[in-house]
Amino acid sequence: LAGQPLSELGPERLAALRTLMPAQPRDRFNLSALALLELSQPEPDGPSAHEALRRVDAWALRDRPVLDLSAGERQRVSLAQALVQGATLLLLDEPVAFQDPGHQSLVGSVLSNLSDRVVVFCAHDVNWVARCATHVLGLGLQQQAQGWFFDTCEAALQAERLHHLYDCRWTQLRDANGLRAWVAL
Repeated sequence: LAGQPLSELGPERLAALRTLMPAQPRDRFNLSALALLELSQPEPDGPSAHEALRRVDAWALRDRPVLDLSAGERQRVSLAQALVQGATLLLLDEPVAFQDPGHQSLVGSVLSNLSDRVVVFCAHDVNWVARCATHVLGLGLQQQAQGWFFDTCEAALQAERLHHLYDCRWTQLRDANGLRAWVAL
């Protein structure tokens, strides 16, 4: 990581380089969303916590206790929390889980604009992956889909590969402008 073997990096250095956003955070304390972000920063800096909440359309949630948030709201606060940690490597598990299409698009835009960071995410929404990812690592978890593949998004997202990953048939629809969407059959 960052050109060094993991065994040579201590816990503090690893924590500074990477952050993990789980698909479903387990909150132990009923802090406000803003307090949670402020506590997540390596050094408290209110403006960046404010900016992170605004970037993910969660500013209106700043004073709400995290235990009172919907799953989608909490997921956006989790993304803001990952952003304020300042790590170079963001490991995101289902960053658009529980998000409506507008917020899925927003999250994709936020992640696409993180040119100074490496973003690795796990997602099952094939169409969102097609819009947001540059590369795909497909893991064959179904019995008939042993193995894995890694390729550019265009090469990876093919009907036969998707069939082996998800154990269902896929087709790709195209509109008059060439925009594509994957549909499971």
